[in-house]
Amino acid sequence: MVDAPNAPLILVVDDDGAFRDIVATVLRDAGYTVITAVDGAEALACMERRSPRLVLLNLVMPVLNGWALLAELEDRFPDAHEPIIVAVEDPLSCSPDALPPRVEAFIPKPVRIPDLLRAIRRLLPR
Repeated sequence: MVDAPNAPLILVVDDDGAFRDIVATVLRDAGYTVITAVDGAEALACMERRSPRLVLLNLVMPVLNGWALLAELEDRFPDAHEPIIVAVEDPLSCSPDALPPRVEAFIPKPVRIPDLLRAIRRLLPR
């Protein structure tokens, strides 16, 4: 399925190509427009060109990891309001107090697609 013209834009940031492809396909099939990035540096470049309505972010990546990306977002886009869903192998290792307010949800990896779609629908009501 191709991106819907007026669908909310979601940025998927993960260094695992298979994960990015599967999630992008599922989200497009659910009616969202999707762009992807392999790391935080590419995600920043994407966000300078387009404004996603939501970001799905892996924290553990090469080049610019998710933690560094979150800090950069606070510095570069302090007034942005897109919610961020963090995908992590060990959600218990993340302290919600240590993350910026834009992080609205944690999704454990491996990601269960119904849980991901439920979190996105809660954060991006139609």
